[in-house]
Amino acid sequence: MWKTLKWTLITVISLFLIWCGVTTHPLSIKTLDFSWDAELVPEMRRIKTLDQRTTYQEINQDKNAILDSMIIDQFSIEVPLVSYMQQSLNQLRLYGYTISQETTKKSSIQTSSSHHPTILKTYSITDPRGLGLYAAQYAIDMQEKVLLISYTSTNKSNMSTFIKSLEKISFIR
Repeated sequence: MWKTLKWTLITVISLFLIWCGVTTHPLSIKTLDFSWDAELVPEMRRIKTLDQRTTYQEINQDKNAILDSMIIDQFSIEVPLVSYMQQSLNQLRLYGYTISQETTKKSSIQTSSSHHPTILKTYSITDPRGLGLYAAQYAIDMQEKVLLISYTSTNKSNMSTFIKSLEKISFIR
């Protein structure tokens, strides 16, 4: 009887954990510089913008929902990468946003031809009305330019899944 109860309990707990598990959706991105088979919690689609940025947004039928979004941008900077990342947050503060839970993780990526410093900055941002988002910005110093991948969500676990998926980026050159 004890064995039966034990196995029943293990089965119920296992099914509960599977049911509560986070389902991810694949998103394949290929550029001239990198390819990335991302696994993100919400299903996302590319949306058209007027600028050169590549923008993805969560697919959701609720027009009032705050959607997860991701922007991929490349640009040149005149200051060190660390300074640029901090200046960006300082500008947000000047516009009245509150930044909290800020973390910075420096690392590097080795490609076949060189070594690229990276910074992963995560934070919570709240606008003056009290609306809050979690944000992650992953910047890669490509020497002649910076590759910046930014992700925002109202759900902290979605941001964590995005961060984990960054390990799958492969550089082409």
